Amino acid sequence: MEEDILLLTHKLLKELQVRLVRDGTTCLGLCHQGFKRHYIEDAGILKNSTIVNIMLPLVHSLTNHNVALLTEAWPFLESLQLKTEKRGTANFTAFMKVATGLPRLKKLGPSIRANDSLPNRHQVPILSRPLLEFDAMTSTIDDPSKLTFLLDRLFPNLLTSEEDSTTLLHAALTCRSFYEPALDKLWWHIDAIGNLLRLISAFTRAPDENDSFIYYLSGPIKSSDWDVIDKYAKRVRSLYFTESEGVDASVYLHLMRSRPNVRLFPYLQDLCANLESGTALMLIHTSSLRRIHLGLQKFPNDRCLPAIWNFVDELPESAPQSERFDLGIFFIRLPDHTHHSLRRCQNLRILQVFYEPYGLDAASPTDPSALGVLSELEQLNRLHFSLGSATSPVVHKHPPSRAFNFLSLTRLAISAVWSQVVPLMAAASFGKLASLVIKVGEPYPWETSPDPPLEHWGTDAWTSFVEVVRNNINHAIEEITVRTDTRVREVPEQVGVRLPNLGDLSFLSDLTKIHIACPFFRTLSNEDITCLAEACPHLQHLHLQTQVLGSVDFRALMIIAEALPDLRSLGLSIHAETIPQHSKIPVKSHRLEKFDPLMSSIKHPADFAHSFDRIFPHIQDVLNWHLTGREKNLWLQVESLLRKFQVARQDEVLRVQKGNPNENQTAMAVGE
Repeated sequence: MEEDILLLTHKLLKELQVRLVRDGTTCLGLCHQGFKRHYIEDAGILKNSTIVNIMLPLVHSLTNHNVALLTEAWPFLESLQLKTEKRGTANFTAFMKVATGLPRLKKLGPSIRANDSLPNRHQVPILSRPLLEFDAMTSTIDDPSKLTFLLDRLFPNLLTSEEDSTTLLHAALTCRSFYEPALDKLWWHIDAIGNLLRLISAFTRAPDENDSFIYYLSGPIKSSDWDVIDKYAKRVRSLYFTESEGVDASVYLHLMRSRPNVRLFPYLQDLCANLESGTALMLIHTSSLRRIHLGLQKFPNDRCLPAIWNFVDELPESAPQSERFDLGIFFIRLPDHTHHSLRRCQNLRILQVFYEPYGLDAASPTDPSALGVLSELEQLNRLHFSLGSATSPVVHKHPPSRAFNFLSLTRLAISAVWSQVVPLMAAASFGKLASLVIKVGEPYPWETSPDPPLEHWGTDAWTSFVEVVRNNINHAIEEITVRTDTRVREVPEQVGVRLPNLGDLSFLSDLTKIHIACPFFRTLSNEDITCLAEACPHLQHLHLQTQVLGSVDFRALMIIAEALPDLRSLGLSIHAETIPQHSKIPVKSHRLEKFDPLMSSIKHPADFAHSFDRIFPHIQDVLNWHLTGREKNLWLQVESLLRKFQVARQDEVLRVQKGNPNENQTAMAVGE
């Protein structure tokens, strides 16, 4: 029968589909004495085939060599499914041979040992083949995350298809031939709770009143269903949960009421949930939770917020080992009792609370004690805190004398308007802070008068900021970022008034990053850059925004190249048309990689690029995404010229290495 199947084609068959199922009494894989077995080499007679689907074990097993022969025998294949009698030694190398030998293949189904000798990333080429579907069959797997990453380099469409059933992961989730350790790996993370609920026999999909499909329960959950659910749910350690994934809320309620004292995911550690009603929160609540991210998909209904508050209030008792909690409720302020509940989560190391002042009472005061409550978390080392109402005054219930002490906090991010930032920070001390990020917002129109005053920056804002850093923050801090998207009123230059001075940061000599994207400074000069370089000699990232273009010119870049040898990223507005003579620009090999010209003025990109390349030859990016029109085109020319200079140097190095330097080499023309 094997000879008949193969010889029937005579190289004319364009499509071969053999679907034969062995009955329970016959095993066609066993051959009697003298029976001639056909091997992969015999497949050459099917050279013109585009679809080969053989569900009969004509071949005993597959090796990498067999797969290579298949790609030579069937070069035009678009679909290949080949069942073997036993799992062979073919491993990830087989995927690479398929990717290189079958460029048209869209569907693949052999048995692969995907747990055997997975290569490193650099050993897998980026080929981007059109494969859409992989049938795991009896394949084995140990490290699904690494396998997924490697397959994405060969077959990117395999892992991004809209149909879940066509992805390797979801195919593997329903494959029953995996052993227990493999199932543990596969079910470690699931992208949707529906993948588990589909194991319930009564879980049914039907159209709703909006002609959208929704899942519901068409009957009771049987004990056999619970056995299957428990078999897989106990393996889940990470869950991405979205209430809008098409499951009716009644399903969650039924699951909770059926077994009120049994958690659906008893060993869940990582939870990322986007909520609509909060109905399922208690269903996925478990004592093993370590990292939690809760967010709202839309404006909360009457049931959602009480469910979230209840979840947080019970967190200290129900999940005492929680280490990270992110709460993104962009529509309402966190109630005081919830702050006190978080205070009892003594194992919290990372806390991020994001919310905005939509619909809040602008007259309600902001009390720093809300932040101070969190200072009792002794292990907290990372905090992102957003204030409630942008126009609320700061009212101190405690004397503003550093009443709160964050002992372990190393990273602090605050989102608020400037009038709230300094009083809030002045109410606490941060003895170990290594990174400070302040995002300054602006009052929303409906919270202020019809004609609100624009935010006022300048000397007062800078002085108050430096003072609170000096008095309340660790002087060994490494990173400071202050940025804003607010509208800014240009402050006219005032005679006799002390201007903000970058030298005021001299007490922060360990700084490696200064990112000021708010107009503390009206202008800057070369002397300001010199003062900063002397005050903070270890800077690796420097970004300085001003209200208007000052007197900083190309000489500031020469100062930076000399005084800041560790700098890798620079954002600075300069007069790029004011360039010294080339003979006065020293040739440096500074390792600066990124340059943001901000509001820099430029007229001759070739002159600037040639001079810039003398001191920063390793530049990788000239950021121009925020520029438009003529300025953008000029800086694109600068970036293009810098690339040409680098390529020319690389070519020269290769010529020297080959022992054939160009003796008549001339200097590169500026206008090249």
